[in-house]
Amino acid sequence: MALGYSLIVLTHPLTAFMTGIMFVPPLILLLLHKDTRSWSYWLRLIKTGIKTIMLVAIITCGYWLPVEEQNYNIPMRRPLTLVLSQTAKTPLQIIQGLGQSQLWSYSLGIIMGVALLALLVFVWKDSFVYQIVAIEAIVAIILSTNLIPWQYLQNTFFNYLQFPWRFLNLATFFLAVYLSHVLVIIYKWSQSKSQILFLSAIIVICSVQVVGSATSVYQRTTNIPILPYAQSNSLTSANIEHLNRNFTQRDYYPLASNADADSLEQHQSIINGNMVKLPIKTTTNTYQTHYYSKKRTTLDLPVIYYPGIKAVVNRNLVTKQVSSRGTIAIPVHKGANRIILQGSYSELAQISFIISILGILVTGSLIFRYW
Repeated sequence: MALGYSLIVLTHPLTAFMTGIMFVPPLILLLLHKDTRSWSYWLRLIKTGIKTIMLVAIITCGYWLPVEEQNYNIPMRRPLTLVLSQTAKTPLQIIQGLGQSQLWSYSLGIIMGVALLALLVFVWKDSFVYQIVAIEAIVAIILSTNLIPWQYLQNTFFNYLQFPWRFLNLATFFLAVYLSHVLVIIYKWSQSKSQILFLSAIIVICSVQVVGSATSVYQRTTNIPILPYAQSNSLTSANIEHLNRNFTQRDYYPLASNADADSLEQHQSIINGNMVKLPIKTTTNTYQTHYYSKKRTTLDLPVIYYPGIKAVVNRNLVTKQVSSRGTIAIPVHKGANRIILQGSYSELAQISFIISILGILVTGSLIFRYW
């Protein structure tokens, strides 16, 4: 469980947050179940939960610790805040989405619609474990809709969700698990020839939807309604570079750099309060330039500050500072200055990577030990 949740954190932290919310219904169901009404059971569960949280923190510290370090040195913008009650699906939209055959649409689709139907048929006499899976699917669907009073959660941490319909991703997961369970039951009920036909039909149906949806996505242009400055809201190979360069939303962009984003993208340095565009040369992990100064001064380079970056002037390591626009400021001498900024991980980041690797190895050894 710790390894699985860690993978979710490393893949998409917001999904990890939503997954954490989905732990609540099973805990409530366990609380009401007759086999869990003992202090020893809950004590073991709490101990396991604490161990899991600690292991997840260790495995993922190679991600969150460098992020926190960077945010401490130079605070970053949060994602765009949207009105949750407006971006949530309506129950009618959920029902209409059951008829969708396109995988790119933010809806459950036909296959998950079949899974939902199977759930409603089989869940009543199913095992407790699969009843939990079914309830999780239903809860996730409800959370994606405006049946939840999202307006009261607008000014809380929940506004990081942006779109409550993200819970449909989790609903799809639980529905897929339950549908697999139902298919196994039907398969066991069938005769040998019927089993082959049954499995073949499932493969054909899923393949047709995947191929058909992929073809539709390939032929479809992507609509970008949040780009009012663009002459066309369609994303094509001809305009993609232009639209990318002019995209105004900068999630997780340094707060101090936001007002100067345009000048930074144009690689403009600041010297004695004046904007100057210096000749630059870049490699995979270096930024190189040169500047002839008439006096000793401070040079503000168009490179976002990061603790691990090393600044070298005329082959001498110099102390870097955070400028008012969130970039690297370094002292330069009178005369010619050859400047190299070399990117590398900070010491804290390197240590966190080692801890994460050790955590993964320990988790892997435990899995093989109890396999």
